[in-house]
Amino acid sequence: MVSYDFRCKCDIALLFFREERKVSVLSAAILYTGVFFWLFGTLYLFSKKAPVTKLHFLGISDTLGSFLIVLGLIAKSPEMWRPLTLVLVSAISWGPVLTHMIARAMIWKRRF
Repeated sequence: MVSYDFRCKCDIALLFFREERKVSVLSAAILYTGVFFWLFGTLYLFSKKAPVTKLHFLGISDTLGSFLIVLGLIAKSPEMWRPLTLVLVSAISWGPVLTHMIARAMIWKRRF
């Protein structure tokens, strides 16, 4: 049989980790992970690699960071899912397209 003291401690723990708190912690973790990818990709620009390699790394980290930040915002405020989904689709589609256009311009400039 479970003692009363143990049940009381479990109830206190459940109050601390209510559903809103779990969602809040999860959304903050997703947001901070996205910001980490943004910063990590930006700091990689200071390396001594080829410009196309830097652009490739920055494009991937920027797209992934934007995706995670918008997912964190959707988790934080689910009533705003429609406009945030539009932002998410835009970030996922325009990020690689612009990176590709910049890389093509760099290659074209070297040729001529």
